[in-house]
Amino acid sequence: MIRDHFLPSQAVYRDISAMQKYMPLGLLSSLLAIFVMAVIFAMVSAAPGTVSGVTLGAFFGLLFGIFAACIHPISNFVTMNIDMRLGLETTASCLVQWTLVGVTIALLYNPSFGDRVQAR
Repeated sequence: MIRDHFLPSQAVYRDISAMQKYMPLGLLSSLLAIFVMAVIFAMVSAAPGTVSGVTLGAFFGLLFGIFAACIHPISNFVTMNIDMRLGLETTASCLVQWTLVGVTIALLYNPSFGDRVQAR
């Protein structure tokens, strides 16, 4: 549906035969992202208190980073004519960024806040 929208930027993107070569990586990347989302759902649904807040935050952030990396940098590597180094760097930065976000969320999260709001 949007194939024609890529024409102005066609110099950046791989040609069809090269994309087909990397398509299995793109499909595996998408499947990994779906798996990570299922794990996140299971974590949210699980009983609290099994691991410390910061550890859980780091794990959640890493899972989110894997999800984001599979959707964005790896997909870009499959479709754009960028080198492996840039692809790996953007993927690694995505993982680090979201892991740090997860830790920050865990440090700021206050589970008793919801109890205080409900008590009013």
